[in-house]
Amino acid sequence: MLAFLSVAMVLALTVWFSTNAIAPALEVEKGFSTGDIAWLTIAVQIGFVIGTLILAITKLADVFNTRKVFTGRTVLAGVFNAAQVFMPGGFATALVLRVLNGVFLGGVYPPEMKIISGQFLSGRDIAVDVMIAALTLGSGFPLLHRSIFVAQWELAFYLNSGLAVGAAAVVYFLVQDGLLDVQARKFNPGYILETVRVRSTRLVLFGYLCHMWEPYAMWPWIPPFLVIVYGTKSLIGDSLDLVSLVTFLVFSRGVGLYDCRHLRRAQ
Repeated sequence: MLAFLSVAMVLALTVWFSTNAIAPALEVEKGFSTGDIAWLTIAVQIGFVIGTLILAITKLADVFNTRKVFTGRTVLAGVFNAAQVFMPGGFATALVLRVLNGVFLGGVYPPEMKIISGQFLSGRDIAVDVMIAALTLGSGFPLLHRSIFVAQWELAFYLNSGLAVGAAAVVYFLVQDGLLDVQARKFNPGYILETVRVRSTRLVLFGYLCHMWEPYAMWPWIPPFLVIVYGTKSLIGDSLDLVSLVTFLVFSRGVGLYDCRHLRRAQ
């Protein structure tokens, strides 16, 4: 189950940074500015927050089967990602699609963590570490696709969306419900104040927020920085874009750090 869920996480998260991966093409072919690309990046994060809040308030993953919630939202994330290629309109349309992309990604990562928690009691911490590593690797995959399909950026977009649909199929057909799955407590806005009021949970919350700011603010800026360093070099003729490939390796390094952490814990 851990292997299936890890593969699904890698495949599903390929749509997160798909716009950043093909940012140069969007600037040239659609006339988007650097500021527009930044807003498209922010739009996914805003959508993700909205999606997770909807999930928490409605208890959607508890009212319905969690695997089916993951399946439906992953497919929709892939659909709205692909829609950016063929939908008419300019920046405003792309911005709305990226927000919707984030909303449905909010039903991918949290529900899968719920599924993994229902699968494991002993070794749950290591299982969660593996899932986070899969999330990191999947987030970097659009850069790998971009490095291969340099001239066909639309093909890279469709590939990311197809992989997201593949993730839905893996969870729906191969993953079983865990015996440890439990119903969540009823949502209460007072929990937010209680969380901030208690020092231990407050520190965990702020630490997590700062941690999320760190990678999700850093990752989108790696390609623009490397463009200045490397320019538009390719490793094999006009293929295998160097900037995209090195950026993917930076993402992969994050996977290695997660692996080292849980291996030290196991020792």
